[in-house]
Amino acid sequence: MSLILLVEITAVAAVFVIGIMLLFLGPKAAFLYRILFREAQDSIFVMTARKTTNLNKAALKLFGISRKDVKCFVPYEFSPPFQPDGSPSREKALAYVRKALNGEPQNFIWVHQNKGGKPFDAQVCLNRFHFLGRSYLLAIVRDITRERAAYNSVVREEERFKTLFEHFPVGISEQDFSEAKRKLEEIKAHEGEAFTTLKEYFSRHPVEVGECIDGMRFLAANTTALRIFGAETLEELAENRRSIVGPETEELYIREMEAILAGASHFEGEAFYRDLQGKKVYIKKHWV
Repeated sequence: MSLILLVEITAVAAVFVIGIMLLFLGPKAAFLYRILFREAQDSIFVMTARKTTNLNKAALKLFGISRKDVKCFVPYEFSPPFQPDGSPSREKALAYVRKALNGEPQNFIWVHQNKGGKPFDAQVCLNRFHFLGRSYLLAIVRDITRERAAYNSVVREEERFKTLFEHFPVGISEQDFSEAKRKLEEIKAHEGEAFTTLKEYFSRHPVEVGECIDGMRFLAANTTALRIFGAETLEELAENRRSIVGPETEELYIREMEAILAGASHFEGEAFYRDLQGKKVYIKKHWV
């Protein structure tokens, strides 16, 4: 169960329980109500279809309003005219409210702004509950401006890395050696004490060299790498992996497999490869 869902369930249950306690226990439950609702760190407010009936301290602080402003508080009015997707804030907010009042819990990202007009990103949860024959909405609003800024920063860095990766003048590829390592470990385990080196083993079982090479899978390759091997796409390169391996390349691959089997953190080597048109290409390889 997600944290947001847990908070939604807990908040609705708390309001319902406190309402019952206030009804039957009177003043004794008022103190507990203040602690669970008014003193909660999350911004919480209660709404009907037409108005906001209550906000806790955290909500008042978040929106920069006082207790006397509660009766005039309309959530979508504390928003810019339009949301980032271009939707009018008023229309979009009312659509969420209608769905929530119809019994569909709503959980969404929203751009609010405080009384001074300063915008902030918010995670909003709306849940309907019933009390004394009336329907209410419990709204939980969290300021996630910092989290969104951090997320956007990561996205920008990823885009920057992708751009550098794609246009770097040296061929770069990302490969998954897990399947190759599994096969190599099976070979070593099967040979037992008779195992000496992969080079010796493959001299007796040359067909298995290609099978292990197939286990060294391409996950990504930049434009330069594709051009070096004469491939139009990553899929074309991956499907023709064995085609780039000539007799001169096998020794390098066996050394590379030795490094994979040993769990090495880096490898360097150079040899003649072949592009997909059969032309020899001399390549220096380095991976970490």
